[in-house]
Amino acid sequence: MTLLAQLGTGDCEAIHLEWLKQPVNAWSSLAFAAVGLAVLASARSATGAERANRVVFGLLLSATGIGSFLFHGPQPDAAHFLHDLTLVAALWFLVVVNTAGAFVATRQTAAAAFLAGVLVLALALLISPGISNALAGIVIILLIASDVATRTRTAPNRLWHAMAIGVLIAAVALNLAGRTDAPWCDPSTLLQAHAGWHVLAAVFLGIYFMATASARSRIGVGMS
Repeated sequence: MTLLAQLGTGDCEAIHLEWLKQPVNAWSSLAFAAVGLAVLASARSATGAERANRVVFGLLLSATGIGSFLFHGPQPDAAHFLHDLTLVAALWFLVVVNTAGAFVATRQTAAAAFLAGVLVLALALLISPGISNALAGIVIILLIASDVATRTRTAPNRLWHAMAIGVLIAAVALNLAGRTDAPWCDPSTLLQAHAGWHVLAAVFLGIYFMATASARSRIGVGMS
């Protein structure tokens, strides 16, 4: 029978003395990889710069799922770093393609900005792992600003964009409700709110990316 050792750091589910330390949170992390694979599969129906965008973003989401699974599951030494970096890198990619589209930047400029940003994020997390939430918050603010900038040139798919915002609000609510110090926290239940956050956050990223596809296609910005 599984033994419960201690509470997880900030995400409620108890640490189990088995291979998967937080099994519910670990398995739900694979929602990011599932959405990433769906984005990768959709690349076959795209052309040019948009095909490259879908390949890169699909790989980033897949890496996010793997990093989160490792962090909540086997918990090897580098898992915390991978968990934090992969998610902010995926968000940063959206910031870059939005901004590049809004200001009609070249593909080379967009690629350089993305790689430089990931390097800065990685160094920041290596130096101070505790700032992951702050970094994610900053990148999300930049994503909102880039979304507004993109709308000045061409609008995303309104229905999909509205759906993405709705899913994001629900995801953030579950993230807050599922923290260790939150009223909804029950370390032993299979219904972990943090796991719900994983699923809805992955769905949000996938929907938002597809909602802005038409805008990226018209502008022609990509990472290739």
